[in-house]
Amino acid sequence: MLGAPGRAFSRNNLASAYRAAGDGARAIPLYEATLAQREQVLGDTHPDTLNSRNNLAHARRAAPAEQQPRRPIDHPIRPQ
Repeated sequence: MLGAPGRAFSRNNLASAYRAAGDGARAIPLYEATLAQREQVLGDTHPDTLNSRNNLAHARRAAPAEQQPRRPIDHPIRPQ
């Protein structure tokens, strides 16, 4: 059985496949779940978490207006 990092990796890959197929409605919730899990397990500044945030931003930007979320990303990156 996959551990938490393995599940996040697999979920991210599935989201990427949906996004590549043009199905943002399925990709975005998977990217959101992956980001939430990685923030909790790895922290906000881990490279995998930052990659997840980037993937979600790109998916949201590419999604048609009806698939766009009505709320911004919860934790924007802030310069240190």
